Amino acid sequence: MLGITFALFLLIAPLFDIVVSATDLFFVIALGVLSGGWTGGFIGIQTENYQIKSFHNKLEAGYYLIMVDVERSQMHLVQELMKSKHPEAKLSVKDSSVVIPSHQPKAIKS
Repeated sequence: MLGITFALFLLIAPLFDIVVSATDLFFVIALGVLSGGWTGGFIGIQTENYQIKSFHNKLEAGYYLIMVDVERSQMHLVQELMKSKHPEAKLSVKDSSVVIPSHQPKAIKS
């Protein structure tokens, strides 16, 4: 965003009577995008995932975390499967982090 803003500034208010070409604008925008992505990547690497943060101590102790993404209507199937295959497993959280109203996935037939 900063690259686009700076490029538009150069286009509207040229500094020192320098004419800015479309190629120059492209490179300024590309530099802004690349530096923003690079900085954001470093911040992301240093930040623990908000969904996993509450399980940090258990994961450090050697426990396993299984995250399953299913429709709410099929959650009982996953719970029954986990109870039959791994009765020692504990359901810790029922949560949805992303809601896509236009998404209509096909139902899994058992």
